[in-house]
Amino acid sequence: LTWLRTFKEPEGHVARWLQQQGEFDFEVIYRPGRKHQNADALSRGSCKQCCPTTCTTIDNIALSNQRWQRSPIWPAWIPAQLEREQQKDPDIARMCRWVATKTLPGRCPTGSSRTLQSLLLQKDQFMVKDGILL
Repeated sequence: LTWLRTFKEPEGHVARWLQQQGEFDFEVIYRPGRKHQNADALSRGSCKQCCPTTCTTIDNIALSNQRWQRSPIWPAWIPAQLEREQQKDPDIARMCRWVATKTLPGRCPTGSSRTLQSLLLQKDQFMVKDGILL
């Protein structure tokens, strides 16, 4: 984490990581390796002499042919409704226009919201299909 904060002008995934970290209030404190025995112990397997474990071998696993009906957690969106909702949001509507017309700015316009700044950092991942920003 300390390394991430050393960049003068972060780009790409480093900029995204820094932006995500910016949402949290924390302080990075360096601790030498000898003070990290607790984390080191968690990453190691248990001692077989001190903590014997018994493993049960499973010869056959019975699988059920039962079909499960999948139900969506969120209600299905009608494309026209989704497009309307995206156009109501000023940041998403602006990003949608930029992506659709292929006129993405090189830098975020002055006074842009944090949402629009975040969207612009991910600009290469977007496309517009049937008027919907994907």
